[in-house]
Amino acid sequence: MKTGTIAVIGGYGQVGRVICKRLMMHHSNKVIAAGRSFKKAKAFSEEVENKVVPQLIDVMSNDQYPDWLKEVDICVMCIEQKHPNFIKFCFQHHIHYIDISPSYESLSQVMVFDELAKKSQSSAVIGVGLSPGLSNLLASQLSNEMDQVEQIDTYLMLGIGEVHGHDGVNWLLNHIQKNYTLMENGLEKQVKPFSDGKRSAFHHSIGKRTAYRFNLADQYILQQTADVTKTSSRFFYDSKLATIGVVVAKKLGLSYLLRVAVIKRAYRMFLSLSLKLFEKLRIGTDLYTVKVEVSGEKQGKGVQYEASITGNNNTKITGEVAAVVVDYLQSGKKQAGVHYLEQMMELDEILFLLDERANVTYMNHS
Repeated sequence: MKTGTIAVIGGYGQVGRVICKRLMMHHSNKVIAAGRSFKKAKAFSEEVENKVVPQLIDVMSNDQYPDWLKEVDICVMCIEQKHPNFIKFCFQHHIHYIDISPSYESLSQVMVFDELAKKSQSSAVIGVGLSPGLSNLLASQLSNEMDQVEQIDTYLMLGIGEVHGHDGVNWLLNHIQKNYTLMENGLEKQVKPFSDGKRSAFHHSIGKRTAYRFNLADQYILQQTADVTKTSSRFFYDSKLATIGVVVAKKLGLSYLLRVAVIKRAYRMFLSLSLKLFEKLRIGTDLYTVKVEVSGEKQGKGVQYEASITGNNNTKITGEVAAVVVDYLQSGKKQAGVHYLEQMMELDEILFLLDERANVTYMNHS
């Protein structure tokens, strides 16, 4: 029998800690912080006065999962998965599932099991966080105001002054070196990361900035959920110097050098040390923003609507969004099957709660 327990896989990591701390306020002793290091899980549990339960689990194993997992009601996945065994296990045992991965490849693995989730009456919410997540909710709201949507462009800015973990550094390095394929008006298009710079106006604390094409999940997801055939995602750092540095490095061919394992490891170490130095010297901020521009038609006229969400601490907002979704499922608002966040919730629903928890600023630029 399910006991209302919530397992946060990677619960002692940066985002996982935010989720656990938020959930334990209302679900004391029913929140599990789990991962491959029981030592780290136990240390985190002691840090929060044993209000979360530490557990050992390796989601990369081949179906050999501990018995306690079968009693879990909701599982929040905070780490990248290389194969879908764990997802399948969750649905087979009627465990509701939330995934905060920013990787479209990873999220696609969950979508494959939509029929299994429906059959077992399991509800899965994926694309939960800042981008994808809040960015897609913005796009959904703006799209609903139009009669026909023709194009959606999303923007993501992260602060170099925020603590960036090992996964965050890997995320940048893995995506800067690879071109990606995106469908555009029914045709495949090859896109180069950090190309096609586009200038746009953001929150007054940011001003006008140039953002560059990047392989973010938003652009793929929106083609499925917003009935649009032309999308793009762009990225930049709060520091103009850091953004230009990546653009220049890309043009000089650094991305090709990163394909050599030794060079990639050395550059990863250099980048990690640089970010830690920026943090100590207080270079950059922990500011983030997501902005969406939607173009289309309304009452026979061409229109473009824009909206953005801005705040501090990308790690915190991602964790807070995930915690909101957990509470949403716990309240009984479950829909069997696999859903992207914008298919399950409305922007207003989540903004109301986030304004209290994470001090976000919503701006409609239209």
